[in-house]
Amino acid sequence: MESKTVQPRSESEYRNLLQYDFPSLDIHTIRVLGSGEDRVAVLVNNAIVFRLPRNISGKADAGDMWSTEKEIGLLKTFQLPFDVPRPSHVAPDKRYFGYPFLAGNRWADVVGGQIPSDELLREWVKTRQVISRAVTISDAQKLGVPRFSVDKCVSVANQLADGGVATSVSRGLQEDADYLREHLGRDVWEFTHNDLNAENILIDKETNKITAVLDFGDAYIAPRSSDYYLWDKYPHQIMERITQIAHKEGDDFDVRIARALHRLYVADDIIEYRKLGQNKEAEQGYLLELERCYEIEQ
Repeated sequence: MESKTVQPRSESEYRNLLQYDFPSLDIHTIRVLGSGEDRVAVLVNNAIVFRLPRNISGKADAGDMWSTEKEIGLLKTFQLPFDVPRPSHVAPDKRYFGYPFLAGNRWADVVGGQIPSDELLREWVKTRQVISRAVTISDAQKLGVPRFSVDKCVSVANQLADGGVATSVSRGLQEDADYLREHLGRDVWEFTHNDLNAENILIDKETNKITAVLDFGDAYIAPRSSDYYLWDKYPHQIMERITQIAHKEGDDFDVRIARALHRLYVADDIIEYRKLGQNKEAEQGYLLELERCYEIEQ
C-alpha cells in the first residue's frame, strides 16, 4: 500500500536552503536518505542529518515551529540507554534541526518483509517502556507535549461512516469510536512516542538490540495502548504475540483500543486524500486495509 511520502526535491535545492540557514556550514556532500509524510531526511558531509520540512521555500508554518521546539526540548531532556537525535543545528525559523548521524541498521531493513521474531518484539516492548518512563506527564506538559483527545477520532469515524464505504467498515468505525469513548479514560496514561515503527528504530543486527530511536515529533501524553496501534497493521497473530510478551514484561494494554486507533488513523488518512482530490490509488489502498481489518473480525 502506498504511503503519504513527500517527493524529494533536487539536492541543489536542499543545499541552497541549508547554506542560507547555516552560512558557516561548509557543505561538501549532500544526499537524500529518505522521506516520510511531511519530512525529507538529507545527510550532509556524511555526518549531519537534517529532517527538512515539506515546504522548504515558503514561510515557516506555526505547526512546524511548535512541533520542532517541542521535539528539541524532549531530546535535550532524555536520559536513555540508547541513542536519540541530539540537535546540533537548529534553523533560525525553528522549522527543522540537524543532528549527528546515527550509525546502525534500520529495523525495517533488517527484518524486511518478514514477521518479527519474539526476541525483537520483546526488545520493542522494553524500549517502549524505557521511553514512557523517561519523561513524567508533568514534565511532558511543561515541554508542550499535547494530550491525546478522542474527539477527533470520533469525528473521523462519523465522517467516513457516512461516506460511501462498505457496511462492515461503517459499522466497525462506529463501534471503535464508541469503545474509545467508553474505555480510553480507564487506560494507563503516560508519555508515548506514538510512532515507534520500523522506520524509526535502529538495531544491531548481530544482537537484535535497539541502538537508537528516531523522530519524537509525534509524541503525546496518551493511553499506553496507543503506542501499540501499529501492530494492527501486521497479520492478526502478531498482535496476539506482542500482547503476551507485553503482559510478561508488565506492560499490559487494551488490544481493542490499539486496534481502534489504528483503524481510525487510517480513516483519517482516507479523508485527507479525499479533501486533496488526488492519489486515488493510495486512497483505495487504505480503504482495502480497513475492509481487511474489519472483515477478519466478522
